[in-house]
Amino acid sequence: MDISRNNFSSVFPIGISNLRNLVVLDAFSNSFSGSLPPGVCEIASLKVINFVGSYFSVPIPGEYGSCKSLEFLHLPGNLLSGYLPIEFGKLKTITHMEIGYNSYQGNTP
Repeated sequence: MDISRNNFSSVFPIGISNLRNLVVLDAFSNSFSGSLPPGVCEIASLKVINFVGSYFSVPIPGEYGSCKSLEFLHLPGNLLSGYLPIEFGKLKTITHMEIGYNSYQGNTP
């Protein structure tokens, strides 16, 4: 699903986890507010998350470390803060992760 470059400016739709066959979630270059969408990692088929420059804020939820088939996680250029979830160490299928240009604290798990 590609919803990039639409200038959306609300919270991300909560029902995203109902899209059980979703493989790619591309939502870069929007103006979302609040946290990254919950329930995304309940989608077993999800391989790509691209939220570059979408203005998500607050810490990354630990559930993002439980994405079972995720290969590509791209989160730079948001307003994310806090500590990186220790659960990131459990991402077994990840081949590309870019999380820079945010305001993290502490060490990388």
